[in-house]
Formats: sequence, structure tokens, C-alpha cells
Amino acid sequence: MESLFVRLEAARELPTELVPSLPETLWVKGITGDLVDAEKVVLWGIDLGSPDKRVPLLSRGSKQWLTHFDLPATVHGCLSEEYRVPLVPPFELTWLGSFLRNKFRPFPPLGSSTLVPFPSVVTPYAVGWLLDLWSLIGKNPEKGISRVAWPKSNAAALLVSYNVENGWIFRHKDWFQRFLSLDTTFGLKSAWFCIPKKSDSRIAKKGLELLRSQGREIGCLGYNGDGRLPFLAGKSFQKRVDYIQKFAATWE
Repeated sequence: MESLFVRLEAARELPTELVPSLPETLWVKGITGDLVDAEKVVLWGIDLGSPDKRVPLLSRGSKQWLTHFDLPATVHGCLSEEYRVPLVPPFELTWLGSFLRNKFRPFPPLGSSTLVPFPSVVTPYAVGWLLDLWSLIGKNPEKGISRVAWPKSNAAALLVSYNVENGWIFRHKDWFQRFLSLDTTFGLKSAWFCIPKKSDSRIAKKGLELLRSQGREIGCLGYNGDGRLPFLAGKSFQKRVDYIQKFAATWE
């Protein structure tokens, strides 16, 4: 099923309710490739990887609006960040240093060094806009997919989490306290995801005890960070699983 990053180009006939929140760029899945009369197209998608490629996304039918991509699959894909293509090497990265680790950060499907501007910086609520489109064409969004109504009319929710790849943060109390003070200052309860084999020292355990006593969430981040668990079997696999389960039972 073809998917594309596109820059949206609207015609004058685009329904007014879709105009204010129209994203600059969008990831769309399931391009149909329909042959559509250009006079009836009200929304085009310009392929960011090939600017000469223009595909119709929305057009006027005889009695209703017609989409030319898989709208449900696009919504699900945006929610699950399917548009991201991470590069995950099967070995430990913490010893490489920040410069080399940055080389293994997720990169866009276009294969360029410039990140695709999606979600759009100006109007990042792509899924909300897609849901408006879904309602416009006369269909109700699937059960379980709807706009989130946050308490007290807030526009969003903030989740703070930390990946603890080694015991450095627990050994440096001044930095550890600085992170904890952020929670206290802003009334947050952060989540700390730790690598079990890197969090088994006496100092690390004291840090974990402090986190738990203050109501922070503690999560398990693999075994030792080498990424080999899916490639193991037998006793080697079970040994790691047992260690992970023990860590989870102790701290989660």
C-alpha cells in the first residue's frame, strides 16, 4: 500500500471547515491512483520526495466528496507513527559517544538528511484535521478514534519520561536532583525507564528507591541495551527474561 509525504495544495472549492486547520504537510497511506478530472479536485498532494509528482487527495463527486487515499489507514498510521522508519543497530550504543549515536537516529523515508516537516510545525494536529475530513464525507470515525477531550478544557497533555541507559544519573546526585526538582516545580510525575543490568549497583538501587518513594513510575527498558534478546533462544534467552521479570517485579 503506497504511502507518501505530501505538501497539501488546496483549491478554492475546498470546504471552508477544512481550511483553518489544514496542515502544511501530511503523510497519506493507500494512494488509489484514480484518474480524476482536474476540475473536480479540491485538494492535491505534492510528493515531497518528487516535487513533480502531484496526486489528487479529495475531489467533488456527483453527490458527495471523494477521497483518493485510504483515510482510515492514514489515521491509524499517524496515530501509531507508522511514517517513521527507525534504524536500530543490534548492539550497545552507549559506549559510542554522542556524535556516533546521532548517526543512528531515526531518518525519514525520503532518504535525505533533512527531516520531513511532519507533523507540520504551524498546524501539528493532522489527525484532528483527518477526522474532520472523515466526518465531512459522511462517515463517522471508527470506534476508538476520536478527538481527545482533556480535563478543564486543556488543549493537550504532557508526558515526561526518561530513558536511563546506564547508572550515570544515579552517581551524579546534583543532576539527579535537578531532574527530580522539575517534577516538584511543575507538579509532574515522570516515568523512568531503566536498563536492568545497568541499574543493579548499590547507588542505582538507592536512586530507584527514591523514585518509587516519590511516586515516580519505573519501567523496564530491555536487559542490558545490546538489542540481542530477539535473536536468542534456549537458556540464554530465558536467563535474560528471568532477570527482566525480577527487575520488573521489584520496581514496577
